[in-house]
Amino acid sequence: MTHCLRVAVLAAALASSVGLAQAQTGELAIAVAPDPITVDPRGAMNVISWSLAYHIADPLVGKDHDLKIVPLLAESWDRPDPLTWRFKLGRGVKFHNGEDMTAQA
Repeated sequence: MTHCLRVAVLAAALASSVGLAQAQTGELAIAVAPDPITVDPRGAMNVISWSLAYHIADPLVGKDHDLKIVPLLAESWDRPDPLTWRFKLGRGVKFHNGEDMTAQA
């Protein structure tokens, strides 16, 4: 049986870009086979959770059509030692409330 997860927060934004009829109710129904383990992007360790989290929060990097790692929220990155990754965050990126994206956030 398919479970439905209602994500009211995304409905208005998605409806304006793709014209969803669900915008009239203020909800968006996403059908997934199993329930997601979490909607927190930091804990999304299975395909369903990751897929849902990816629609809620943008990642620092992504993959292009050739599966090469490309910048998304991060402008660049380096690895100064085997245990450390350092990301330079993109400028002008804002959270939904208008605050700037910072490393502290």
